Amino acid sequence: MKLNKRGLSLTDAPTLIITFLVIVVVASLAGTTLTSLQSTQTADSTAYNITGEGLTGVENFADLMPVIGVIIGIVMVLIVIFMLWNPSRGSM
Repeated sequence: MKLNKRGLSLTDAPTLIITFLVIVVVASLAGTTLTSLQSTQTADSTAYNITGEGLTGVENFADLMPVIGVIIGIVMVLIVIFMLWNPSRGSM
């Protein structure tokens, strides 16, 4: 993805989508790993509590994924509308 004076174009869509998917997969793997790790620890120990806090953080971040996906979708729609409204500035 290359930013220039014109900003994002529709050709940047695959890069944005792949980046978003990689972030989703990494958050999912982190959650799975922390859950697996926490199940091997003694309940109410310091390590168990710290792992629980990390798991809560990953879950909070994962809860934002639908919002981020909607924002990316809205940006793509706005790019298409802008390109249709002003075809001389848009590039495909």
